[in-house]
Amino acid sequence: MPGYRRAFRYARRLYPLALAAWRRWERLPDHEKERYRALAAEAAARGRAAAGEAVRRGRDLYGRSRGKR
Repeated sequence: MPGYRRAFRYARRLYPLALAAWRRWERLPDHEKERYRALAAEAAARGRAAAGEAVRRGRDLYGRSRGKR
């Protein structure tokens, strides 16, 4: 199956879910949106810290050594 057909099929399946998520987000009160944004910012900060620590230890993000080849 060509890639565009597969992409079209998945887009057709995901569109209703994305639309429902957008509508739910738009209905949320502002204080709930801010709470979700704060949670996302905290998770992003944890991820950046973990990536920085891995690089500092000489590892890639999957735990493999980044030694000389």
